[in-house]
Amino acid sequence: MSSSLILENTKNEQIGVYDENDNYIKGYSRKEVRSKNLIHRATDILVRNTKGEILVQTRANSKEYCPGYLDIVFGGMVSDGEDVDKSAERELGEEAGLDIDKLKNKLEKHGKFFYKDNVTSTFEYIYFITIMPEEEKLISFRDHEVSSVKWYSKDELEKIIKEGKEKITGASIQCFHILVKDGCI
Repeated sequence: MSSSLILENTKNEQIGVYDENDNYIKGYSRKEVRSKNLIHRATDILVRNTKGEILVQTRANSKEYCPGYLDIVFGGMVSDGEDVDKSAERELGEEAGLDIDKLKNKLEKHGKFFYKDNVTSTFEYIYFITIMPEEEKLISFRDHEVSSVKWYSKDELEKIIKEGKEKITGASIQCFHILVKDGCI
């Protein structure tokens, strides 16, 4: 399936929309959620290895939100009616090629936060997972989602964020800071 066809199909995907207290309102098309900056849910999955390194993606240039940016987490919008935990598992598979059923460790849920910028308004549900050395070879990604991945130490990421020279998604920076503050990284 071509990237343009995939992007067209996702524009019609129904996304759950919520009020400022995270109460469900109704489903809207992805296109309408983006164009009206409606509040929705998203998942943020931080992937780390047993050395404590964090897997960072460069988002594909075809992405509608933050194309070409670094993203410290994997994840995305939660579909209308979709369970948030199931969405996190799905997104981990779509963006990192990792099937949760084939991994030793499971996703650990770590709360949520509200994120808003001029393009998106989301309740971000935080997850993290540690993958084993033999599982690193399972990492793969689709061209229309991710253009590349690279492992970084916590200190390297903190330096990159502080320097501000790289374009990094805002929600992933906030998620990273929460996980550092809470001692999860």
